[in-house]
Amino acid sequence: MEIREVQIDGFGVFSARKLKGLSSGLNIIYGPNEFGKTTLLEFIRCVLFGFPGKNQRVNQYTPVNGGRLGGGLQCVLASGQLISIDRQLDKKDGPVIRTDSTENQGESYLNSLLGYATKEVFKNLYAFTIDELHDIQSLRGEEIKNRIYGVGMGLGDVSLGKIEQEIDKSCLEIFKPRGQCRMRGILGEINEIEKEIMQVQKNLGKYNELNNTLSQMNDEKNKKIKEIDKFNLTKKLLETQQELFPVVVEVLIAEEEVSQMKTISNFPEDGMHILTSIQVDRKNLFKQIKEEEQVYEELKIKLCSIVVNDDLLACEGDVLFLQQSLNEIQSVIKDELKVKSERRNISAQIIIDLNAIGQGWTEEQINGFELSELEKKEIQEYYSKLSELRQNENSAKDKLNLHQEQKRTNKPEPKPPLSSLKRVFPYALIGVGVLGLAVGGILVDYVFLGAGLVMVGLGALFRNKLLIEMQPKEEPEDSLEVSLLKLMEDASKKREEIFKEWSSWLVERGLDRHLSPLATEKIGDKVCAIKVRMVQRESIDERLDEMSKTIGEVSSRISKVAPFLKNFTVDSNIPTSIQVIYRHFDETRVTREKKENLEAQLRGINEKINTLKRKVEEKNSEMSEFLRSVDVVDEDSFIEKNKTFERQNYLDKTIAEKKEYIQLRVGLGDSYYKFIESVKSSSQEENHQKLDSASKRLSELNIEKDQLLQTIGETKTQVDYLVNNEDMSKQQTELEIRRQKIRECGKEWAVGKIALHMLDLARKKYEKERQPEVIKAAEGIFGYVTQRSYSRIFKPMDSDDIFIVDKNEQVKGLLEMSRGTREQLYLSLRFGLIEEFEKRSEPLPLVMDDIFVNFDESRNSQMLDKVLQFSKKRQVIVLTCHKGIFDAYSSLGANPVTIL
Repeated sequence: MEIREVQIDGFGVFSARKLKGLSSGLNIIYGPNEFGKTTLLEFIRCVLFGFPGKNQRVNQYTPVNGGRLGGGLQCVLASGQLISIDRQLDKKDGPVIRTDSTENQGESYLNSLLGYATKEVFKNLYAFTIDELHDIQSLRGEEIKNRIYGVGMGLGDVSLGKIEQEIDKSCLEIFKPRGQCRMRGILGEINEIEKEIMQVQKNLGKYNELNNTLSQMNDEKNKKIKEIDKFNLTKKLLETQQELFPVVVEVLIAEEEVSQMKTISNFPEDGMHILTSIQVDRKNLFKQIKEEEQVYEELKIKLCSIVVNDDLLACEGDVLFLQQSLNEIQSVIKDELKVKSERRNISAQIIIDLNAIGQGWTEEQINGFELSELEKKEIQEYYSKLSELRQNENSAKDKLNLHQEQKRTNKPEPKPPLSSLKRVFPYALIGVGVLGLAVGGILVDYVFLGAGLVMVGLGALFRNKLLIEMQPKEEPEDSLEVSLLKLMEDASKKREEIFKEWSSWLVERGLDRHLSPLATEKIGDKVCAIKVRMVQRESIDERLDEMSKTIGEVSSRISKVAPFLKNFTVDSNIPTSIQVIYRHFDETRVTREKKENLEAQLRGINEKINTLKRKVEEKNSEMSEFLRSVDVVDEDSFIEKNKTFERQNYLDKTIAEKKEYIQLRVGLGDSYYKFIESVKSSSQEENHQKLDSASKRLSELNIEKDQLLQTIGETKTQVDYLVNNEDMSKQQTELEIRRQKIRECGKEWAVGKIALHMLDLARKKYEKERQPEVIKAAEGIFGYVTQRSYSRIFKPMDSDDIFIVDKNEQVKGLLEMSRGTREQLYLSLRFGLIEEFEKRSEPLPLVMDDIFVNFDESRNSQMLDKVLQFSKKRQVIVLTCHKGIFDAYSSLGANPVTIL
C-alpha cells in the first residue's frame, strides 16, 4: 500500500489541510520545528488503525482551530487498485473504505487491506520518531525481543526466556532433590495418615464385636422390612379391590347388557350424520324452491307492469340517424348564419371591386373579360415602350436643362443694377426743370426758364444714357441647345404616337382609353380576384344548399318519428327535438332491455326451480338407497336402530375404558382376570374386613421395626464412638487421595520437563533457520552504513542483549555503543524486519520523523544510499526539520512534497 494524498479535516494544529503529490519510492517533507511533522505521522497512524480512546493518557490531538477530528487517505494497493480511507472520531462504525465501484465500512475490511498488520507492528516498524527509536534502544531484555524480534519470531508480547523460567520454576515447585517441594509435603502427609491407621487398629476387637451384632440386627431389620412389604402389598391389593369394586361392577353390568343386545352388522358409524345431512339438504332444497317460486311470482308481476313502445323502437334507424346527425345539425344551424354573412361580405366585396375597376362593370363582363398571355405580353411591351420613350424625353429634357444651366453659369456677370438714386436722378432733374419752366413762365423770369430748360435737357440726356446701360446685349445662336430641343421634341412626338396606338388597343377591347398599361394589368389582376370571390360565393351557395338539404332530411325524420311519441310536439328548435326524441327512444330501449332481463331472469329461475326439484328427487333416491343399505324401512326405523347401535358402541367404549383403567391398576393378562375373579368371589364387606386385619398387622410390624431401628442406632453410635476421628475408611481414603496427588505431581513434572526440552529444540531451530534471515538483512545494511566498521550482528536466544562484532572481532553490547551507532543498528534491524514481514503481508508506507539527527555526515550519506535502495520496493516518507537533509534527499531524486 502506498499513500497518494492526505486530507486532514481536523487534527492537532492542522485544519482543512491537504498533502498532495506523494509518489512511489522516496518522498521528503521539510518543515521547521512545531510545523506539525510528528502530528502528520500520528494522523497517518490514527487513520489506518484508529484514534486513541478518551480514557487513554495520551495526546488526543484535538483540533486547535476547531472542527471535526478526522480525515482521510488516498492510497494505492500493490495490485494497482485505488482506495480511499476516511475515518472520523464521531463515527462509531469504523473507517469508510471506497474504491471506484464499492464502498465498505469497518475495521475488518481495512485490516484485510493492511495485511492484518497490527497497530503495534505499524508503530514499531513503519511509522516512528527519533524518540520512539531512542525508546527502543534504551530498553533491555524482553522488551527488546518483544519490539524487535516479536514480529520475526511470531511471539508477539510473549518472552521465550520467561516461559522457560516459569516452566522450570513450576517443575522445581513440584520436585527438587533438596529443600521443600510439593511432593515432599505430600509424602509427609502420607506418613502421618499411615500412623493414624495403625492407632485405629488397636481398638479393632471391640469394633468387630459391635459390627457383628450390628450385622445381625440389620438382617432382622431386612426380614421385618420384607414382611412389611408383603403386608403393604396385601393392603394395597385390598384397597385396590375396595376402590375398583364399583368399576368392576359397572364393567360386568355393561358386558351383561351387551350380551343381551342383538348384533348389528354393517351399520355405518356416522349413519345418523349421513341421515341428518340428507334431511338437511332436502329441507334446504325445499326452502330454496319456495324462495325461487316467490321471486318468480314477483318478477312476473313486474314484467306485466312494463309497457314497451315497439313503434318507436321500429324507428331505431331514424332515431340513430337523428342522434348521429345531432352534432352535424347543431353545427349546420350554428354555421348557417355565419356562412350567409360570409356570402353577403363576399358579394359586397365583389361590388366594391367592380366599382374600383370603373363604372359600368358588371359580373357578366367580369366573366366575359380575360386577358390572354399574348395580351399581357403586349401590355408589357407598351409599358416598356412608353416607359422607355418617357425616359428618353425626360433624359433629353434633363440634358437641355443641364446645358442651359451650364450656359447661365458660364455667362459673364451682368453689370450691377443701378442704384435707385441714380435711376431717379434724371427724372428728378427733369421734374425740377419743368418746375423751373413753370415758375419762370408764371413769373416771366427767364432765369428760371433758362435754368428749367437746362435741367430738363440734362435730365433727358441722363435718362437716355441710363436706358442704353440697362439694355442687355444680344447673344449668338446656340447649336447644341437647338439640337437638344429637337431631340426632346422628337421623343415627345414618338411617345404621343405610341400612346395613340395604346389608346386604340384599349378601345378595341372596350376599355377606357386613358388607362395606363400598369392600370390595365392591375384591372386584369382585379378581374381574377373578383372571379375567385365569385367562385367562393358559388362554393358557399353550394354549402348553403347542402345545409338546407341536411336540415330538410333531419326535419323529415323528426316528422316521421314524432307520431309515435306521446305528448310530443315538433319544435322549431331541431336539436332540442332530436334530444327529446333520443331521450324517449333511450328510455324505451332501457325499458325493453329491462323487460328482456326480467324475461331472462324468469327463464333462469324457472330452470333453477326445475333443477332444484330434480335435486330433491335425487335426495329422495339417495335416502331410499341409504335406508335399504342399513336394512330399515323408513327414517324412524333408522333412528331407533341408530339409538341401539350408539348404545352398544357406548357400552363397548365404557367397557374398554374401565377395563383399561383396571388394567393400569392391577396389570394385564392373568393379573387382570385374577383380580376380576377375586372381586366376583368376595363381597365388598369381606374385602373391608380383610383390609382392616392387614392394616392392624402392618401397624404392629412397623412398631417392631422402629424398635429394632432404635437398637441398631444405639449400637452404631457405640461403633462411631470407637472410630470417632480415627475412622480407618476415612484415613484410607485420605491416604489414596495423597497417593493420587503424588501421581499427578509426577505427571505434571514430566510434562514440564518435556516442554522445556521441546522449547530448547525450537530455540535452536530458530537460531539456525529464522533468525539469520532478519539478522543477515540487518547486517548488510548496518555494515554498509558503518563502512564495514562492524561485520556481524548476533543475538543469542538465551541473552537479553544484541551484540555487534567489529572488524577486529571485538564484541560490543548495547551499552558499549554510541547513541548514533545504536540508532543505526536499530534502524537496520527495522529494515531487516520489514523485509521479512513483507514476504507474507501487504507492503505498507514507511514514515520516519527526524531519525538521522545523531548520524555523522559520512554515515548519514551511507544511510541515505540505503534508504534510496530500500524505497525502490516500497514507499518511504521522510519528515525532517533540517534543510541540509532535505536538499541532500532532493538532489538524489527524492520527491519533495509540501503541505497545502
